[in-house]
Amino acid sequence: MKFEIDVNLHIKADPEVLARLDLVLDKLDLVTGNTEKIMSEVTDLKPALDAIDAKVTIVKTDVDTLLAKLAAIPTAGLTPAQQAAIDDAVAHANIIAASLGAIDTTVNPPPPNA
Repeated sequence: MKFEIDVNLHIKADPEVLARLDLVLDKLDLVTGNTEKIMSEVTDLKPALDAIDAKVTIVKTDVDTLLAKLAAIPTAGLTPAQQAAIDDAVAHANIIAASLGAIDTTVNPPPPNA
């Protein structure tokens, strides 16, 4: 003789738990829906950084050229105001060069054993 017993259990879910699960599912959909976009933006970052590096190199070259030209100006015959202006330009160019150097060091730190 064989007996069969069917048990049906009905549990009413807590509305707060259901609301939180819905929120988690919404966030998961958001993350999975934006994965391609996020990866695309990361891929686009390298060319943008390479372009910035190229521009920084150009500016550094321009500053170095300016410093060389300012250093080549003969001091004889300059008025004190002219000399002060040249000194100010040299100081400003050196500040720009130092800032670019700091940016370069931050972006491209030297190897630990350097």
